[in-house]
Amino acid sequence: MKSPRSSNFILKSQKYLLPILRFLFGCEVQGLEKLQPEKKYLLVGNHSVGVFIEGFMLLDAWENRFNGKPMCFAMTHRFFFQFPLISSMMHKVGCIPASYEASDEAFKEGNSVLVFPGGNYEAMRTYREREICDFGQKKGWIKIALKNQVPVVPVSIAGSHFINPNFVRSRLMCYVMILPALMNVKWFPISLSQIVYSSLMAVVTSLFLPLWAVIILTYFTFGLAYFLPIWPAHVHAEINDPIDLMSLDPERRSADELIADHIFLQKVYDLVLGTVQKKMDLMLKLSR
Repeated sequence: MKSPRSSNFILKSQKYLLPILRFLFGCEVQGLEKLQPEKKYLLVGNHSVGVFIEGFMLLDAWENRFNGKPMCFAMTHRFFFQFPLISSMMHKVGCIPASYEASDEAFKEGNSVLVFPGGNYEAMRTYREREICDFGQKKGWIKIALKNQVPVVPVSIAGSHFINPNFVRSRLMCYVMILPALMNVKWFPISLSQIVYSSLMAVVTSLFLPLWAVIILTYFTFGLAYFLPIWPAHVHAEINDPIDLMSLDPERRSADELIADHIFLQKVYDLVLGTVQKKMDLMLKLSR
Protein backbone atom coordinates (compact mmCIF):
# COMPACT_ATOMS: atom_id res chain seq x y z
CA MET A 1 0.00 0.00 0.00
CA LYS A 2 1.61 3.21 -1.16
CA SER A 3 0.30 5.75 1.31
CA PRO A 4 -1.56 8.70 -0.25
CA ARG A 5 -1.03 10.59 3.00
CA SER A 6 0.25 14.08 2.24
CA SER A 7 2.81 15.73 4.51
CA ASN A 8 2.10 19.06 2.83
CA PHE A 9 -1.64 18.72 3.45
CA ILE A 10 -1.00 17.80 7.09
CA LEU A 11 1.29 20.81 7.58
CA LYS A 12 -1.37 23.13 6.14
CA SER A 13 -4.02 21.54 8.37
CA GLN A 14 -1.81 22.02 11.41
CA LYS A 15 -1.21 25.63 10.45
CA TYR A 16 -4.76 26.70 9.61
CA LEU A 17 -7.26 24.17 10.99
CA LEU A 18 -5.66 23.00 14.24
CA PRO A 19 -5.54 26.47 15.86
CA ILE A 20 -9.30 26.80 15.30
CA LEU A 21 -10.05 23.33 16.69
CA ARG A 22 -7.80 23.93 19.69
CA PHE A 23 -9.43 27.28 20.39
CA LEU A 24 -12.93 25.81 20.23
CA PHE A 25 -12.40 22.30 21.60
CA GLY A 26 -9.07 22.24 23.45
CA CYS A 27 -7.94 19.06 21.64
CA GLU A 28 -5.57 17.92 24.39
CA VAL A 29 -3.80 14.56 24.02
CA GLN A 30 -1.64 13.09 26.78
CA GLY A 31 0.30 9.86 27.21
CA LEU A 32 1.97 9.36 23.82
CA GLU A 33 5.32 9.07 25.62
CA LYS A 34 4.15 5.56 26.62
CA LEU A 35 4.58 4.44 22.99
CA GLN A 36 7.85 3.61 21.24
CA PRO A 37 8.48 4.73 17.63
CA GLU A 38 10.01 1.41 16.60
CA LYS A 39 6.86 -0.53 17.53
CA LYS A 40 3.46 -0.93 15.87
CA TYR A 41 0.24 -0.48 17.82
CA LEU A 42 -3.51 -0.78 17.46
CA LEU A 43 -4.96 2.25 19.23
CA VAL A 44 -8.52 1.54 20.40
CA GLY A 45 -10.68 4.42 21.60
CA ASN A 46 -14.18 5.42 22.55
CA HIS A 47 -15.81 8.18 20.56
CA SER A 48 -18.82 10.40 20.14
CA VAL A 49 -20.25 12.70 17.50
CA GLY A 50 -16.94 14.55 17.57
CA VAL A 51 -15.22 11.68 15.79
CA PHE A 52 -13.81 14.10 13.20
CA ILE A 53 -12.30 16.19 15.97
CA GLU A 54 -11.21 13.12 17.95
CA GLY A 55 -9.52 11.40 15.03
CA PHE A 56 -7.87 14.57 13.74
CA MET A 57 -6.48 15.59 17.12
CA LEU A 58 -5.06 12.10 17.76
CA LEU A 59 -3.41 11.93 14.33
CA ASP A 60 -2.03 15.44 14.84
CA ALA A 61 -0.62 14.53 18.26
CA TRP A 62 0.97 11.42 16.73
CA GLU A 63 2.51 13.55 13.97
CA ASN A 64 3.96 15.98 16.50
CA ARG A 65 5.33 13.15 18.62
CA PHE A 66 6.83 10.93 15.90
CA ASN A 67 7.03 13.32 12.92
CA GLY A 68 5.26 10.79 10.71
CA LYS A 69 7.85 8.03 11.25
CA PRO A 70 6.18 5.66 11.81
CA MET A 71 2.78 6.76 10.59
CA CYS A 72 -0.58 6.17 12.23
CA PHE A 73 -3.72 5.63 10.14
CA ALA A 74 -7.29 6.09 11.38
CA MET A 75 -9.86 3.53 10.28
CA THR A 76 -12.93 5.37 8.94
CA HIS A 77 -16.34 4.29 7.65
CA ARG A 78 -15.96 3.05 4.07
CA PHE A 79 -18.95 5.12 2.94
CA PHE A 80 -16.92 8.34 2.87
CA PHE A 81 -14.36 6.85 0.47
CA GLN A 82 -17.02 6.57 -2.23
CA PHE A 83 -16.77 10.32 -2.94
CA PRO A 84 -13.57 11.34 -4.78
CA LEU A 85 -13.07 14.74 -3.12
CA ILE A 86 -13.83 13.56 0.42
CA SER A 87 -11.84 10.36 -0.13
CA SER A 88 -8.81 12.32 -1.32
CA MET A 89 -8.87 14.62 1.71
CA MET A 90 -9.29 11.72 4.14
CA HIS A 91 -6.41 9.80 2.57
CA LYS A 92 -4.20 12.87 2.74
CA VAL A 93 -4.75 13.36 6.45
CA GLY A 94 -4.15 9.68 7.25
CA CYS A 95 -7.48 7.83 7.09
CA ILE A 96 -8.02 4.35 5.67
CA PRO A 97 -11.24 2.37 5.06
CA ALA A 98 -12.44 0.37 8.07
CA SER A 99 -11.54 -3.11 6.81
CA TYR A 100 -9.29 -6.02 7.72
CA GLU A 101 -7.43 -5.64 4.43
CA ALA A 102 -6.57 -1.96 4.92
CA SER A 103 -5.38 -2.47 8.51
CA ASP A 104 -3.30 -5.50 7.53
CA GLU A 105 -1.55 -3.48 4.83
CA ALA A 106 -0.86 -0.61 7.22
CA PHE A 107 0.72 -2.95 9.77
CA LYS A 108 2.65 -4.79 7.08
CA GLU A 109 4.37 -1.51 6.20
CA GLY A 110 5.36 -0.89 9.82
CA ASN A 111 2.66 1.64 10.73
CA SER A 112 0.14 1.87 13.56
CA VAL A 113 -3.65 2.02 13.29
CA LEU A 114 -6.34 3.89 15.21
CA VAL A 115 -9.85 2.41 15.45
CA PHE A 116 -13.11 3.38 17.18
CA PRO A 117 -14.85 -0.01 17.61
CA GLY A 118 -18.11 1.43 18.97
CA GLY A 119 -18.96 2.83 15.55
CA ASN A 120 -22.16 4.79 15.13
CA TYR A 121 -23.82 2.83 17.96
CA GLU A 122 -21.52 4.39 20.54
CA ALA A 123 -21.21 7.76 18.81
CA MET A 124 -24.97 8.22 18.78
CA ARG A 125 -25.64 7.32 22.41
CA THR A 126 -27.90 9.76 24.20
CA TYR A 127 -26.71 12.61 26.39
CA ARG A 128 -27.85 10.67 29.45
CA GLU A 129 -25.40 7.90 28.46
CA ARG A 130 -22.56 10.29 27.60
CA GLU A 131 -20.27 8.94 30.34
CA ILE A 132 -20.65 5.30 29.30
CA CYS A 133 -18.12 3.65 26.98
CA ASP A 134 -19.74 0.93 24.87
CA PHE A 135 -18.16 -0.87 21.90
CA GLY A 136 -21.40 -2.74 21.22
CA GLN A 137 -19.64 -6.11 21.73
CA LYS A 138 -17.71 -5.61 18.48
CA LYS A 139 -14.50 -7.63 18.64
CA GLY A 140 -13.08 -7.44 15.12
CA TRP A 141 -10.33 -5.14 16.38
CA ILE A 142 -9.10 -7.88 18.75
CA LYS A 143 -8.72 -10.25 15.81
CA ILE A 144 -6.79 -7.56 13.91
CA ALA A 145 -4.37 -7.09 16.82
CA LEU A 146 -3.86 -10.84 17.27
CA LYS A 147 -3.41 -11.53 13.57
CA ASN A 148 -0.81 -8.78 13.21
CA GLN A 149 0.83 -9.45 16.59
CA VAL A 150 0.58 -5.84 17.76
CA PRO A 151 -0.19 -4.50 21.26
CA VAL A 152 -3.54 -2.84 21.90
CA VAL A 153 -3.41 0.70 23.27
CA PRO A 154 -6.64 1.80 25.01
CA VAL A 155 -7.42 5.47 24.31
CA SER A 156 -9.84 7.28 26.62
CA ILE A 157 -11.62 10.35 25.24
CA ALA A 158 -13.77 12.71 27.27
CA GLY A 159 -15.72 15.84 26.41
CA SER A 160 -16.60 15.27 22.77
CA HIS A 161 -20.20 14.27 23.53
CA PHE A 162 -20.90 17.78 24.79
CA ILE A 163 -20.21 19.15 21.28
CA ASN A 164 -23.60 18.00 20.04
CA PRO A 165 -25.88 16.39 22.65
CA ASN A 166 -28.07 13.54 21.37
CA PHE A 167 -31.63 13.18 22.62
CA VAL A 168 -32.57 9.93 20.86
CA ARG A 169 -30.67 7.00 19.31
CA SER A 170 -33.17 5.33 17.05
CA ARG A 171 -33.43 2.47 14.56
CA LEU A 172 -36.59 4.02 13.15
CA MET A 173 -34.66 7.09 11.99
CA CYS A 174 -32.59 4.84 9.73
CA TYR A 175 -35.74 4.15 7.72
CA VAL A 176 -36.86 7.78 7.75
CA MET A 177 -33.57 9.33 6.63
CA ILE A 178 -31.62 8.62 3.43
CA LEU A 179 -28.11 9.10 4.86
CA PRO A 180 -28.08 6.12 7.28
CA ALA A 181 -29.48 3.89 4.53
CA LEU A 182 -26.64 4.92 2.22
CA MET A 183 -24.07 4.38 4.98
CA ASN A 184 -25.63 1.03 5.94
CA VAL A 185 -25.78 1.92 9.63
CA LYS A 186 -28.35 0.65 12.12
CA TRP A 187 -28.65 3.69 14.38
CA PHE A 188 -29.33 7.36 13.75
CA PRO A 189 -29.94 10.15 16.27
CA ILE A 190 -32.01 13.19 16.93
CA SER A 191 -29.52 15.72 18.24
CA LEU A 192 -29.44 19.37 19.22
CA SER A 193 -27.55 20.43 16.10
CA GLN A 194 -30.06 18.69 13.84
CA ILE A 195 -32.95 20.52 15.47
CA VAL A 196 -31.22 23.93 15.45
CA TYR A 197 -29.74 23.85 11.96
CA SER A 198 -32.77 22.32 10.24
CA SER A 199 -35.04 24.84 11.98
CA LEU A 200 -32.85 27.70 10.78
CA MET A 201 -32.89 26.26 7.26
CA ALA A 202 -36.70 26.02 7.33
CA VAL A 203 -37.15 29.59 8.59
CA VAL A 204 -34.66 31.19 6.19
CA THR A 205 -35.69 29.30 3.03
CA SER A 206 -39.40 29.80 3.71
CA LEU A 207 -38.87 33.50 3.04
CA PHE A 208 -38.10 33.02 -0.66
CA LEU A 209 -38.66 29.37 -1.69
CA PRO A 210 -41.82 27.30 -2.30
CA LEU A 211 -42.95 24.89 0.39
CA TRP A 212 -41.73 21.76 -1.43
CA ALA A 213 -38.20 23.18 -1.70
CA VAL A 214 -38.22 24.20 1.97
CA ILE A 215 -39.22 20.67 3.00
CA ILE A 216 -36.49 19.04 0.89
CA LEU A 217 -33.72 21.35 2.09
CA THR A 218 -34.82 21.02 5.71
CA TYR A 219 -34.93 17.23 5.39
CA PHE A 220 -31.37 16.97 4.08
CA THR A 221 -30.11 19.56 6.56
CA PHE A 222 -31.54 17.48 9.39
CA GLY A 223 -29.67 14.43 8.16
CA LEU A 224 -26.31 16.13 7.61
CA ALA A 225 -26.37 18.48 10.60
CA TYR A 226 -25.58 15.61 12.94
CA PHE A 227 -21.92 15.95 11.90
CA LEU A 228 -21.81 19.65 12.79
CA PRO A 229 -20.84 20.85 16.29
CA ILE A 230 -23.34 23.05 18.07
CA TRP A 231 -21.11 24.57 20.76
CA PRO A 232 -17.50 24.43 22.02
CA ALA A 233 -16.40 21.87 24.61
CA HIS A 234 -13.01 20.75 25.88
CA VAL A 235 -12.04 17.42 24.26
CA HIS A 236 -9.34 15.50 26.11
CA ALA A 237 -7.69 12.18 25.16
CA GLU A 238 -5.48 10.02 27.34
CA ILE A 239 -3.24 7.26 25.95
CA ASN A 240 -3.16 4.25 28.30
CA ASP A 241 -0.40 1.65 28.62
CA PRO A 242 -0.09 -0.83 25.72
CA ILE A 243 -1.49 -4.32 26.32
CA ASP A 244 0.25 -7.39 24.85
CA LEU A 245 -2.68 -9.67 24.09
CA MET A 246 -0.57 -12.80 23.71
CA SER A 247 0.70 -12.39 27.28
CA LEU A 248 -2.88 -12.59 28.57
CA ASP A 249 -3.06 -16.28 27.63
CA PRO A 250 -1.33 -18.52 30.21
CA GLU A 251 -1.51 -21.48 27.81
CA ARG A 252 0.64 -19.64 25.21
CA ARG A 253 -1.60 -20.62 22.32
CA SER A 254 -1.17 -19.34 18.77
CA ALA A 255 -2.90 -16.23 17.47
CA ASP A 256 -5.24 -18.32 15.32
CA GLU A 257 -6.28 -20.39 18.33
CA LEU A 258 -6.96 -17.26 20.38
CA ILE A 259 -8.99 -15.72 17.57
CA ALA A 260 -11.22 -18.81 17.60
CA ASP A 261 -11.62 -18.67 21.41
CA HIS A 262 -14.72 -16.59 22.17
CA ILE A 263 -14.02 -16.64 25.91
CA PHE A 264 -10.56 -15.14 25.37
CA LEU A 265 -11.95 -12.50 23.01
CA GLN A 266 -14.50 -11.49 25.64
CA LYS A 267 -11.74 -11.33 28.26
CA VAL A 268 -9.74 -8.92 26.08
CA TYR A 269 -12.86 -6.92 25.24
CA ASP A 270 -13.75 -6.48 28.93
CA LEU A 271 -10.17 -5.55 29.86
CA VAL A 272 -9.76 -2.88 27.18
CA LEU A 273 -13.27 -1.48 27.62
CA GLY A 274 -12.75 -1.32 31.38
CA THR A 275 -9.42 0.47 30.95
CA VAL A 276 -10.94 3.05 28.62
CA GLN A 277 -13.92 3.57 30.95
CA LYS A 278 -11.80 3.93 34.09
CA LYS A 279 -9.61 6.68 32.67
CA MET A 280 -12.61 8.38 31.03
CA ASP A 281 -14.38 8.47 34.42
CA LEU A 282 -11.33 10.10 35.96
CA MET A 283 -11.09 12.75 33.24
CA LEU A 284 -14.78 13.60 33.52
CA LYS A 285 -14.50 13.80 37.32
CA LEU A 286 -11.55 16.22 37.08
CA SER A 287 -13.37 18.38 34.52
CA ARG A 288 -16.40 18.94 36.77
